[in-house]
Amino acid sequence: MDGIDLVLIIESVVFFVLLAIGSLYFLIYFQHPEDKWVAWAPKIVALIGLTLACCNILLLPLDVQNQRGEAVKKGSLPMYTLNIICFILTAVFAIIIIPFMMFYYEGYDDTDNTTKKQYMNAIKWSIPTSVIIIGIIGVLWYLFGTIKIERKEISSSLISSENFDYKTNFCESSNSCYIEKVVENDVKVSIFMYIIAIISFIGWFLFSVFGGVGLITLPSDLITSFKNRPKPIGKEKYLKMKNEIGIKSQTLMNKNFEIEKLRESAKNKSRFSKDVKELKRQEKEFQKSVLALEDEYNKMEESYTEKGGNILIQFGKLLLGIFGGILSFVWVLHIVLYSLMKTLGKEPISAFLSTILSTFSKIPFVGTALYSALAFWLLTSVINGSMKFGMKFEIFAIHPLVIKGTLMNSLLYNVGIILFTTVAIVQFLSTALGGYAKYTTSQKIFGIQIQKLKYLSYGYNYFLFIYLALIFITLLLCIFVPTRKAIIKKSRVSSGNEESLKSNKV
Repeated sequence: MDGIDLVLIIESVVFFVLLAIGSLYFLIYFQHPEDKWVAWAPKIVALIGLTLACCNILLLPLDVQNQRGEAVKKGSLPMYTLNIICFILTAVFAIIIIPFMMFYYEGYDDTDNTTKKQYMNAIKWSIPTSVIIIGIIGVLWYLFGTIKIERKEISSSLISSENFDYKTNFCESSNSCYIEKVVENDVKVSIFMYIIAIISFIGWFLFSVFGGVGLITLPSDLITSFKNRPKPIGKEKYLKMKNEIGIKSQTLMNKNFEIEKLRESAKNKSRFSKDVKELKRQEKEFQKSVLALEDEYNKMEESYTEKGGNILIQFGKLLLGIFGGILSFVWVLHIVLYSLMKTLGKEPISAFLSTILSTFSKIPFVGTALYSALAFWLLTSVINGSMKFGMKFEIFAIHPLVIKGTLMNSLLYNVGIILFTTVAIVQFLSTALGGYAKYTTSQKIFGIQIQKLKYLSYGYNYFLFIYLALIFITLLLCIFVPTRKAIIKKSRVSSGNEESLKSNKV
């Protein structure tokens, strides 16, 4: 250890402050007006959770700077301890605290202003759930919490210690060693390490499914948002659109009455019954229709009252979409050139991003900023993919992040997804950026211990293929399957042409 690195300490403090400010801004930017001066406990949990998730991702560049590319630690920061603390806190928040706060928030009753009922509702549902989950993890650790270590016993001739250099591989350079035998040992990992492994495994599932979809749809949505941006409209068109939205909202209100009747009839029936399944389906369709109508209304108001809104923000979305598209392409290229080859047991074609990051990491702040852009783009794509999946498939809840319109339960849900995913992203980055992350604690934790755990190791080998498959499928769908808006527009144009032809014939 070379002593205290003041530049590294200052850089860590600066980035932590920026993360805390960014997390606070995220919370304020998306929170619903109804939650503005209430629900303080869920807000504090969401804020800490977001900051913790960001810290997880930035542990790797901090570790790289601390290690300085050497096998023997050069910096003064206890990275192993920091990693374990952050990951265990992530597990506690994701499994216990976030669900507790979601139940607490959803237990609010207008007729009872006290928080006692909320706490009782949270305890009633979250404590048994958490106990069951922790119990399952404990049983799995007891039965399967081992890793297989392969040890080679090597013999060689004696040499003088003065001529031996530990930095070089003596066996390869002297060609005077031979393997006597290969020994395999089962080593039990700590319960804390196994908890991190389970969180990482769940996170990998979310990352491969949601991230695979979001890596394509996120830049596509940003560019489409600019293309379909609100444009200034006159009063006549505004009143016409307002009337149309009023008719749609009345239709939704009638639909809501039908759902209420169905809910009453399915009240005492099993959740697996036909009526309950139909109720869930209709509720989800109703929720999607409400969200679409709210978006249409907000765009209409922005087009009329704000004359199309701030054009700089709209162009910012376009630029971010283009830049994000480049980042998505770069990630796919790197995965194919490096990660896929490693998974298949072949020599990587190119280190690509590892080489670039290793070069820029020598410049304070620049390397970390580049790494952050790559890492947080992966995280943002997961959130986008989660919303896309929630809108499409019934097995996932719909918790969209709406600017100035997201209730705290939806924010907490997304924070939970983020927490699970960050651990998987750190694991992915520590392996995908092998040259950049060499000798780091993250690489030792995930590459040597967690990725070799009994049975879990099979999942890690297949998640990358799921990730790439969903990227490819989503890309094909974005290219060849038109959006709902494009279909409606096309049908309107065709119907307009038919009307024109009829009038010409007359």
